[in-house]
Amino acid sequence: MAWHNALFYALFVTATIYALVRGGSPERTFALMSVAALFLSIRVETPYPYGFRHVEVGLFLVDLGFFFALYLFSLFSLRFWPIWMSAMQGATVLSHGVEFAPPPTNFGYAVLEQFWSFPMLILLIVATRRHRQRLARNGTDPSWTASFARSEPPSRS
Repeated sequence: MAWHNALFYALFVTATIYALVRGGSPERTFALMSVAALFLSIRVETPYPYGFRHVEVGLFLVDLGFFFALYLFSLFSLRFWPIWMSAMQGATVLSHGVEFAPPPTNFGYAVLEQFWSFPMLILLIVATRRHRQRLARNGTDPSWTASFARSEPPSRS
């Protein structure tokens, strides 16, 4: 295993466990979404050294689905960080277009496709820490917009 893979998995496990144990509902939800996206990415990625020679269609579809899920997530969360997560995932989706820019290199494509994973995990750790600080300071930390959190359907008046 390459050093950058080991670093990624160590950071991923750390951020995910921290968010699941100490985070609020948005942080836990994002952590679970990330686990699902990682699992799907591993399942569809072309194995080394054959990967990233052409557009990784399966990986593109996983990244695109994760982007749309994050976008919807950011609409209903009261946190600001999901907007940044959506933007970073959007940049990841756009990286799949590098294949069409001359000259296509599998190394550049692979780096661009994987780059934003690291800042996203660091942001998850920071977001979870800020959640804990807000809880300590205010005693509460609202998570979702009122329209999302409401359990009953809206009235028809």
